Amino acid sequence: PAMVGASDAMLKAANVQLTAYETIGAGLCTAIIRGRVADVAVALQVGMAEAQRIGELTAVTVIPRPLEDLEKSLPIASCLIEEQPQPLRIPVKVKEAEKELVELPDLRNLPIRTKDS
Repeated sequence: PAMVGASDAMLKAANVQLTAYETIGAGLCTAIIRGRVADVAVALQVGMAEAQRIGELTAVTVIPRPLEDLEKSLPIASCLIEEQPQPLRIPVKVKEAEKELVELPDLRNLPIRTKDS
């Protein structure tokens, strides 16, 4: 309950996104929020106060500029993933022009020429 209330307060207090939450065990939960450093700092202040009011706050960690490897390992909400627009496929029936058949001469009846003749 404290995580839900704290997350709600953080999202309402600043321009941050809740990208993931997990239950760790022993009644502990973690919430991961993303946003600009200043927005995250404001959101955390509000969230910490709300978590302490509702229940218990165990720990808070801010990673201001995570390394690329760490960034790739952190979860991200599916609503924040930018999808590449797919091209619109329109079925088109293309009719090939019928080619006129050309009759070839019968090569068996042609005279054979040699170098001597």
